[in-house]
Amino acid sequence: MKNMQDTQTDSQLLNEIMRLGIADAKKLDEITAQCAQRGKNLFTSLKENNLATDEQISKLVAHNQRLEYVNLSPDMVDSITAHMIPYELSGEHNLIGVRLDGDKLYVAMSSPMNLAVRDQIEMRTGCKVIPMVAAPNAIKAALRYHFNVQNVTKQTIA
Repeated sequence: MKNMQDTQTDSQLLNEIMRLGIADAKKLDEITAQCAQRGKNLFTSLKENNLATDEQISKLVAHNQRLEYVNLSPDMVDSITAHMIPYELSGEHNLIGVRLDGDKLYVAMSSPMNLAVRDQIEMRTGCKVIPMVAAPNAIKAALRYHFNVQNVTKQTIA
């Protein structure tokens, strides 16, 4: 049984879906019934029904988890910060370090609730990970930019 806070959170998420123009109330009723029937989550159903783009899903995840959504571009990412997290880890989990603020490492992630990966980054860097949500394709583009052969060579030399 859902508690009052879960119901309120669900309602806020459904309102955000309508606000973003992803679906109207009638379509949302259909989708939520489909989710309950098939045991799928709302985000998966929106994606499978081609109702939401990756960027919209990312915005919904950020809204739902009360995290910052970042419209990521490669030039927003500090190169040194990007390289604090090994490329293998970044590529495998589709994430990239964006900026460092004291002992806080802001990381754009397509799966920001993956606590095991966040813990792994914290252990490797000694910094507290502050997750940010970004569209998967934007993270991949930033990874390609910051970890291309020229930039990796520049980082090694620096």
